[in-house]
Amino acid sequence: NLDLSSNSIFGPLPTAIGNLPHLQDLHLSDNTKLNGTIPEDIGQLKELQYLELSGCSLGGFVSENHFHNLTKLVLLELSSQSSNPLVFHVSYDWIPVFNLTFLYNSDCRLMSPVLMNYLSGNTPRDWMRLQDLTIIDLSNNNLSGQIPSSICSQLRSLKWLRLSNNNLSGNLESSLQNCRNLSALDLTGNNFSGTIPDCIGENLHTLSDLLLGANKFTGNIPHKLCDLSSLLVLDLSQNNISDGLLRNWMMNLKSCESLYDPMHIDLNVKGVEYEYIDDVIGLIKKFDLSSNNLCGEIPEEVKNLMALGSLNLSHNHLKGKIPEGIGKHLTSLVTIFGV
Repeated sequence: NLDLSSNSIFGPLPTAIGNLPHLQDLHLSDNTKLNGTIPEDIGQLKELQYLELSGCSLGGFVSENHFHNLTKLVLLELSSQSSNPLVFHVSYDWIPVFNLTFLYNSDCRLMSPVLMNYLSGNTPRDWMRLQDLTIIDLSNNNLSGQIPSSICSQLRSLKWLRLSNNNLSGNLESSLQNCRNLSALDLTGNNFSGTIPDCIGENLHTLSDLLLGANKFTGNIPHKLCDLSSLLVLDLSQNNISDGLLRNWMMNLKSCESLYDPMHIDLNVKGVEYEYIDDVIGLIKKFDLSSNNLCGEIPEEVKNLMALGSLNLSHNHLKGKIPEGIGKHLTSLVTIFGV
């Protein structure tokens, strides 16, 4: 085990790192001055299980040679702060030799056909070697096209799917129809349009975190979302939702208790980042419906959301009085906007 994370190490990774045949864990994350390219010699570490290189300034290409003998790899964490970001470039028919349970890949460029096909649905067999994967984070990339239904049908253990800040679009109903075990879904900052599909409320019963903000959704808030009894965080902000029946929707909303505890939740409330971790996460709820076309009065039923921690209804077309029961009943409220 070699853990040098969160230090001030600088310069490139030495090629001699491939001469550590018994190394199982390599943690070099959060060394912002660690630069250069990732040497292909890292692919010789046959015993390697954990590879963490996020939060560094590494750049250049990453090819299948970097993973040539990493048959025991279960965790891969890569992100780059370099102006020359990491670029995945592997052959079209490459099949990974490892079986990941955790994949974090942010602020990189996924240029290779096989990785793009993970999100296009053209080559669903590419997911077959990753059947133990529980977390996928491919946020802040340039991915486009539709999320394939195979991503959930083949990854039965998938709990957390984060694809925020890409250029994804397409039919969400067909993409999510098999995602019955998801606990967290983050599609913020993409190009999804149309109405929010009912299948989210019908099929994703264990969902505790639903983030669909900054897309192009229209229409009403689906009443089926009221059936998500584990819902903890709901973000539908910055869309074009025009639900005039907000009262009816809140009347049907069940009291939520988390059934699944993700590692952490990052919430952005009016530009301020809040991070909730581990044991406090079951006490927090966020409902963000800001920057839509909601109309009518603020429903009295909002006071029934007893564990609500953050409520944002700003930048809509709401009118009428502020419900008198807010101060009396919402004792857990930390932030409130637009009310």
